[in-house]
Amino acid sequence: MGQPSGLKTALVQGWHVLEEAVVSTQSTGIRTWKIVLAGRFGLLEDWCTFVAQHDRRSITRDTWNLLLDFALTISSDLSNYDDEGAWPILIDEFVEWVR
Repeated sequence: MGQPSGLKTALVQGWHVLEEAVVSTQSTGIRTWKIVLAGRFGLLEDWCTFVAQHDRRSITRDTWNLLLDFALTISSDLSNYDDEGAWPILIDEFVEWVR
C-alpha cells in the first residue's frame, strides 16, 4: 500500500465499506484520514480542523475519492492550486479557508 495508486484503491474501497455501513460521517472521515494520510498530506491537520468546524455531517464520495489526489499534487503552500480546477466544493472551501 506504499504506492499512491495502491493507496488510492484502498481509499476508494474504504468508501464502499463505509458507505455500506452507513458511517461515511465527518468523524469517521477525520479518523480515517489521520491514519491513512499521515505523512502524505502536509495540510492534514488543517484539513481535519476545517472539516470538523464546518458542520459536515457526511463526506461526499467525490471529496473522499479526490482528497488523496489533492494531497499528493497540491503543495502545502497551495501555490499550484488552480482556482478554476475541478475539485469538490469542500476542497475549494478548504483552500479559501486556509488562504
